[in-house]
Amino acid sequence: MMNVVVVDTSAVLDAMLDRTENPEFVTLVSQAKNGKITVVIPEIVLFELVWVLKSRYEKVKQEIILILRALFSIKNVHIEHAGEASQALEVFAEHSISFSDARILVAALQQREAALVTQDRKLRSVWRALAL
Repeated sequence: MMNVVVVDTSAVLDAMLDRTENPEFVTLVSQAKNGKITVVIPEIVLFELVWVLKSRYEKVKQEIILILRALFSIKNVHIEHAGEASQALEVFAEHSISFSDARILVAALQQREAALVTQDRKLRSVWRALAL
């Protein structure tokens, strides 16, 4: 039976930024790539990751997108709600809205004939463009 490990934002940062403070996640990724374990990343970690990369590490949007895409591509690393999160990543990459707003937009688009209520002009503009 394969072991399953759930990780938090700090563990993901350790691996994705080659931080040496806690190499445990790097080891976990290696084990996942070898099929020994499955690493589960709760969806909330993605939002925390984007915030930390932008605010603490001063990463620009394109760098954040590359990091998230790399995370999605690791074998045996499963992201909670991966389909929706991946769609949000693509909306985030293509439009001038936050990753959080992109995820809200994806949730709204999944609901047939839903309305999206927001005061955010950028989000409303992308909603109108994509909801047609």
